[in-house]
Amino acid sequence: MSQERGRRLAVVAALLLVTAVFIAIQFNRLGLTSPAGLPADAPPAGVDLVYVRDATNPRGLVAYDWSGSRRGTLTLPTWVEIARLRPAPNGSAFMLDPATPGDYAAYFDRGGRILYETDDPAFSSQVWADDSTHVCVLADATNGALLITRLPGRRDRTAQTRLASGYAMAGCSLRTDTAVLTSDNDLELLTLSTGHLIRAVSSTASVVVSGDAQYIALSSNGVAPMAIYKLPDLSEPVMRLDAREQPLAFSGDDSVLLATADQGQTLEAITWRTGKAAWSHAAGATADLVVARPAAGDFAVYLSSGPVIFRRDGNVAEFR
Repeated sequence: MSQERGRRLAVVAALLLVTAVFIAIQFNRLGLTSPAGLPADAPPAGVDLVYVRDATNPRGLVAYDWSGSRRGTLTLPTWVEIARLRPAPNGSAFMLDPATPGDYAAYFDRGGRILYETDDPAFSSQVWADDSTHVCVLADATNGALLITRLPGRRDRTAQTRLASGYAMAGCSLRTDTAVLTSDNDLELLTLSTGHLIRAVSSTASVVVSGDAQYIALSSNGVAPMAIYKLPDLSEPVMRLDAREQPLAFSGDDSVLLATADQGQTLEAITWRTGKAAWSHAAGATADLVVARPAAGDFAVYLSSGPVIFRRDGNVAEFR
């Protein structure tokens, strides 16, 4: 072999190596490879979890069970903005909303490993489904918005709707095959698998949907009583509550509605079928995020003053 030919082969080999590395990076960036092994301190499987920012790691989260006991940690990639990270109701996975149109939507397992990424420019909004495994995504399209049922890392299931842009996904259930969508002027119930319209009502009220998409609370910000409906019937509410109370979340078993009063400074847990308060708490701080414990009456409330676990009876579980 001549020296010139040897140099040419070396150059070609180097280029092939660079190309292979580039392809591997892109392949991993789109979530198409199997994630690496779990770290030693990863949160356990099969345990309902809530998360708190790790004070010692700007990219880390600490997992706790609902008794407040520490159950592990995870570290997210450097490009993840943790403020946009939303855990599944049972804490088994996470999703990340795009920061801007065309930015990546991403999905992670309980160890912080990337399951899937997509930079779909049509992305509109997404919510966790009632099984804490699937995600319901709404994407804009010129001939009608798309309803996407996503199991991160698997092929999406897509249904065409007749909706224009301007809607947001408010809740969904695989069990009842229902999606709840809202806009500035109305509320739509659609069949998740087909995109067909079930019910539609004109409404400018704010909407809170239960985790299983069985109930919704409509609030007009003090103008009219809060109304709770059992889906899919939107003709008559099953309960009306004090207009001063603004809904935050239904409990995981649908028995309690967490609301705020006093301009958001007081938390109230209402057994809404009777209209009676189960407990109240003078938080003195606003609630930035609420997570309902699956199939239970407990809430994790991320107040501007710090996270708190409230049990069904109103007692507080300390993180330890």
